[in-house]
Amino acid sequence: PRDGCGTFTHMAPEVREHFVYPARARADLPARADAWSLACVLSELANGANGLYAHARCRDEKTLYAALERGFRPRFPRDSPFLGLSALVFERPVTTRATASEIHAYIA
Repeated sequence: PRDGCGTFTHMAPEVREHFVYPARARADLPARADAWSLACVLSELANGANGLYAHARCRDEKTLYAALERGFRPRFPRDSPFLGLSALVFERPVTTRATASEIHAYIA
């Protein structure tokens, strides 16, 4: 397996945990991890700050990881047009997480 890289606060849980997709895994699973990352970026834009750090009051990877393990997820402001993305991306397991086309349909 290759080492992952990226912004820790934007990584899908399965990427942070170095999950290796089985050879016979559905081809869209890695793209669904990208959907998580995109939603994190949109959350950051909507909040004006990193959504995880801002709401979990975490200032380092150790406390942030502990918050994620407890089920904490990035949030969108109540008036954000992206609020529904939480249900599509953050509240689902990777196998049912929104695809790029579903996110596009939601945003469009």
